Amino acid sequence: MLEGVTQIIVGEKPVDYYQQVLQEAKDIGLDSIVSDVNQVFQKG
Repeated sequence: MLEGVTQIIVGEKPVDYYQQVLQEAKDIGLDSIVSDVNQVFQKG
């Protein structure tokens, strides 16, 4: 994911590429990981 964002920032990929980066992150389960981490922090 970081590589994709970096490619956008340095101009190697168009800004529209960000949607693909997000989809790839979701495909590998990033949403689930973020949800789990948020639950841990909410419990304190």
